Amino acid sequence: MPADWSGKRVKLRFDGVSSESVVYLNGKEIGSHMGGMTAFELDVTNGLGERYEYRFPGCRYR
Repeated sequence: MPADWSGKRVKLRFDGVSSESVVYLNGKEIGSHMGGMTAFELDVTNGLGERYEYRFPGCRYR
């Protein structure tokens, strides 16, 4: 992670997802949300490693 992120929590915020979503980071499921068009956040800090090379988070909608 960038040095200025040290000791901070990293969250992804979604402003609204239709129905149910499952969110992946680097191919690993990091969370899910159910609820039509409502905002939600996922804390991804523990899913991040020392290196700052990540694939864009993926979502699957049901």
